[in-house]
Amino acid sequence: MKKLLFCLLFCCLSFMAYSQSNTIPQNPNQTDAKGLRQGKWTILFDKDWKPITDEKQMAFFRTIEYKDDKPVGIVKDHYKNGIVQMEATFLADRPTEVMDGVVIFYDAQGKKEKESTYKNGNLQNEKSFADENSWTALNDKARKLYGEGKYKEAGEFWEKAKIQAEKEFGKENANYASSCNNLAVLYGSQGLYAKAEPLYIEAKNIQEKVLGKENPNYATSCNNLAELYRNQGLYAKAEPLYIEAKNIREKVLGKENPDYAISCNNLAGLYESQGLYAKAEPLYIEAKNIQEKVLGNEHPSYATSCNNLAVLYGSQGLYAKAEPLY
Repeated sequence: MKKLLFCLLFCCLSFMAYSQSNTIPQNPNQTDAKGLRQGKWTILFDKDWKPITDEKQMAFFRTIEYKDDKPVGIVKDHYKNGIVQMEATFLADRPTEVMDGVVIFYDAQGKKEKESTYKNGNLQNEKSFADENSWTALNDKARKLYGEGKYKEAGEFWEKAKIQAEKEFGKENANYASSCNNLAVLYGSQGLYAKAEPLYIEAKNIQEKVLGKENPNYATSCNNLAELYRNQGLYAKAEPLYIEAKNIREKVLGKENPDYAISCNNLAGLYESQGLYAKAEPLYIEAKNIQEKVLGNEHPSYATSCNNLAVLYGSQGLYAKAEPLY
């Protein structure tokens, strides 16, 4: 079965004015003759905690010191405005993060949110400092329940989180928009499209007003609403939203970006659903080429892109073109 790639916004979003040049420490990021990291480094991450080099895509950054490629001292992660997001001791940070000792997490306002204790990368215990009725606590609880497949309970907590977000932040706020989106995702996954649509639209309108149209999070809102319409066969309503998301991502993130590749893939899937194979093919190929260049040919997303293109060719009886992609 074909698997479409699309973004769903689950995270707590905080948007504050900041100056990146004054916020991000300009560390040397040096390696020695053997290629081992040495000294102080600053590492940028996108919203999904993937390491990047483009400050425009940055959502978080890390300050870390190495000795012979091993982390030493306290590692600190920061929100993009410079507020500390986490403090921890790492035994290793690549390819897998291995934490040891007490790890402290902070919310976007700098308040202590959680303490976790690790031993050689294994979680031993956790302690939450968040008010159980706060937006953060309710949202985290809902996300946990959703991840466990307890959708009814997750919906109840996301309903509470949405109400609490309005109380804490007001409606014209990214956290309130996130709550609308999360509920919409839940309803959409259950086929409750009539309940999901107004929530997606509300989230999209808030993102547009708070962030403006040339913003990756607004693009994600467009994509999510388009996906809802596509699932209902409302292709004429889905297409302009997919195209808008794709154009924004191209302008803001550039073409060599996984989110732009996702937009290409989603629009291709929409055209394929309508039998518009000539319009779908170049988009699937573009998505595949981007995934290969950015993520490598051993990444699951690249494999998905190959599969999608293969299915397209198979649907047209072009088995010689499909087979090597499988």
